[in-house]
Amino acid sequence: MWTLPVISFAVYAVLYAIAEKVSKRTRGIVSSLLFLSIAYLIGFLTGIFPKDAISATGIPVILSAFGTVAIVTNLGTLLSLKQFAAEWKTVAVCLGGIAALAAFGVLLDGVVFDEFFGLCTIPAISGGVVAMMIMKDALVSCAPKLIAFTMLLFALHSFVGIPMAGLMLRKYCMTSPRLDTAPVNAAKKELLPSVLRVKESEAGVVLFARLAVVMALAAILAHLTQDVVPASILGLLLGVIMAELGFLPENPLQKCGYYDMLIFFMLSTVVDPFALIDLPSLLDCLVPLLFFMVGGCGVVMLGGMLVGKLLHMDARLACALSCACMIGFPGTLIVAQDVVDGIGYEDEALHQTMRESLGIKMVIAGFATVSTSSIVIASLLVPLLQS
Repeated sequence: MWTLPVISFAVYAVLYAIAEKVSKRTRGIVSSLLFLSIAYLIGFLTGIFPKDAISATGIPVILSAFGTVAIVTNLGTLLSLKQFAAEWKTVAVCLGGIAALAAFGVLLDGVVFDEFFGLCTIPAISGGVVAMMIMKDALVSCAPKLIAFTMLLFALHSFVGIPMAGLMLRKYCMTSPRLDTAPVNAAKKELLPSVLRVKESEAGVVLFARLAVVMALAAILAHLTQDVVPASILGLLLGVIMAELGFLPENPLQKCGYYDMLIFFMLSTVVDPFALIDLPSLLDCLVPLLFFMVGGCGVVMLGGMLVGKLLHMDARLACALSCACMIGFPGTLIVAQDVVDGIGYEDEALHQTMRESLGIKMVIAGFATVSTSSIVIASLLVPLLQS
């Protein structure tokens, strides 16, 4: 039965729908991302779901082609250049969290558990797929338990990061319904010829075509830099610029009706790595996994909070932003939006502003850690593991 792609797709769609209802019923305390993660982890471990339950849906093929770049480019259109530059505090807070995590891993390496467990914790918690790909070849020559520990920590650390980020964001939103950013709807400068500027009456497919052109430009620039600067980061920046110039409207994916579908696709990338986990390896590494997941999350939040205090940022917001390294995209966006939707501000304008602004902050926080600093850390650790 599972050999039919439509069955795998239907199961994922039903679980996604249930996850959305759970998120709304719990007012964002149990996010849709957390629910899906638990459901698929249990399914993979018990054998209810085959290991290719996600890949069989065909969704990963779509996402690898354009999904991530489309979402982040769309997010860029919600920011002005001034707002984008103003997010330097978000980046600083996140780097403070990563610095604290690095100190934690180095100081405890070989002290509490086996050698290199502490060092491998740093990229596993703060990194994404690229960081783990860098680490993978170096780990081949290491002890099997260290390999299992690193890969399991990479796959499972979101189980701590997601609820902690959600909790901190919820506490922040419940008591501080204002953000230190300018209004999202900034006036667009008419710097392009009228023939290139977006029109109010343009059809959805035309808006998506405009977005696709910007996505393609991001991909070309990333290729020219040999992916030193990822297409996702370039897409975010180009989204800001093209919206300022008037080539893109604000939130084009929402206007053309594709946004919710792409988010539906994107969540599958978070649960797919759980297919790599088997029960014996999980039980063998359970104690160090719990220690470094909980301890790592604690020091990341502490580091972010200390930097946030220096920059006069709310401590709860700083803690949530620093946790972005343990979630990654699209989880950073989903957690923020689930929290705001769960609270449900009576003022619709405030609700939309909080939803967009917090989502942007969390996405930038994730890019500052998962897409950049973690790759640097992983590259530095490779020579140590191979020595």
